Formats: sequence, structure tokens, C-alpha cells
Amino acid sequence: MAPAAAVAASLPGGRLDLVQWPARGYGLSRPDAYQLITQAGEAPAAHARDTNYPCVTEIHKEWLPAGDPHGGLHRHLREVAALLPRH
Repeated sequence: MAPAAAVAASLPGGRLDLVQWPARGYGLSRPDAYQLITQAGEAPAAHARDTNYPCVTEIHKEWLPAGDPHGGLHRHLREVAALLPRH
């Protein structure tokens, strides 16, 4: 498979995951999540010469609605980390 074709083939899976994540974690409907990702999502191509690397699809967190997508896990981990001794 040509590198460009491999990059193009890996995009749909990453975009699907990125659409499902805000729909589940932020309470967006799937159509709203899809619109957000298609308009604000980025898919920088890296390692285009080696087709063993997947494409990354990303979105800036500040563009997401307020929410707690992992049931408070990130907040809890920050609180635990704040209790650890600093060297």
C-alpha cells in the first residue's frame, strides 16, 4: 500500500473514536460530536514513510464542552499526585 493510501485508510478509525468519545463523555449527541470533530478535529500526518504507524486525530481540549468524561478520574489523580512528596 502506498504511504498516502495507508494514511488515508487509517483516518476513518481515528475519527470514529474521536466522535464517540465526546458523545459518551460530554453528553453530545453523535451528530453534534461528528460536526465538532469534522470542523475542529486535526489529523497531522507523521511517519508517512512507514505505514506501520497509525494516524493521530486530535482536538484542542478547550474546544470541548464542560464535562467530566472519565468519571472524575483525572481530578482524583491530580489530587493524589498533589499529596506525593516533591524532591
